[in-house]
Amino acid sequence: MFAAASHTTVNDLVNGINRIRLKTDQDYYNTGVLLMDLDRGRTDIHPQEIFQHVQEHGSELLLPDQDVFNTLYGAKTLWIDDALWNYDARYYPGYLLRSNGAYHMDWVMQNTAILHFCGKRKPWKKHTPAALPRSTSIITSWPIETQRLLPPFLLSRNKTSPRGFWSIGQKPLGF
Repeated sequence: MFAAASHTTVNDLVNGINRIRLKTDQDYYNTGVLLMDLDRGRTDIHPQEIFQHVQEHGSELLLPDQDVFNTLYGAKTLWIDDALWNYDARYYPGYLLRSNGAYHMDWVMQNTAILHFCGKRKPWKKHTPAALPRSTSIITSWPIETQRLLPPFLLSRNKTSPRGFWSIGQKPLGF
């Protein structure tokens, strides 16, 4: 019903803690980027089940949306590679280390479809420390196959980029 990334590439310890905490067998998925089968969701997702879970476990929820999602729907979620589809920009050094240097900035720019700016650091906010090295652009190029899958209103052409990069929405994604 869903596809999501778990960020286990850089954070296996937290993933294991969340499995124990939520009593689940699957990885802990990040809900910042989800691919959803809307037709199946309309039949298989029941709001009352969500409300009941929150009422029964509200005091235990650390990241409420993610905790509820992982508990109720994690087993129905297809794992996708976070380095490609939900790259957590906070952990650039971790990706680089865990990949033995393979996931360097050029690799990220060529292969990653979505850069996810989790947490407080947002490159479009003034005076925010860089989540990635400042000497690089943080806009990724979308493979043409990916562009065809997305609704046109999500994509906006970045006219200032010499390589013709794409970005999601109207937020400026460069430094």
